[in-house]
Amino acid sequence: MGEDALVEAYIRSEQSPDGKWWVEVPAGFSVQQNRRQSVTLKSVDAVCLTDQPQQLPETYPDYNGSVEYVNPNIPESGVTRTELFRRVRDLNYFNGEQVSIIEAKTGESSFKSIGQLEAYKTLLEEDFGWTVKEQILLSADRDPIVDDAASSLEIRVVNVR
Repeated sequence: MGEDALVEAYIRSEQSPDGKWWVEVPAGFSVQQNRRQSVTLKSVDAVCLTDQPQQLPETYPDYNGSVEYVNPNIPESGVTRTELFRRVRDLNYFNGEQVSIIEAKTGESSFKSIGQLEAYKTLLEEDFGWTVKEQILLSADRDPIVDDAASSLEIRVVNVR
């Protein structure tokens, strides 16, 4: 099972938080804005805005909301996903939201995954004014040492199969 499939299985499970879900959320706008040279944004596997009503990501076939962005593979269709999130940030949409963030790994959970979640937390809070209330590491396999380190940082580790 790939990372996208892990994320989707988790979002659809009873274990996931309720709220408005987005997948592949760009992060690092605040850093990009303050640099003269080009900065490549990072991508958070999934974000759940827990103050919003339950809604699957718009990329899922059974999504029931309005389309928030258009296909970036068809240039004439409109804005890209990155541009949509830049506008969300610049217009302060969803400012002050509480969110849960997800990082998925197809293999064993690792210290790198924990570091990514910590970095994403900082970037999303700076970029969007969100409060990250929960960090969740999804993996197919667990490592007890990584689990202990994650627990000490209040990161929840979830096995998804």
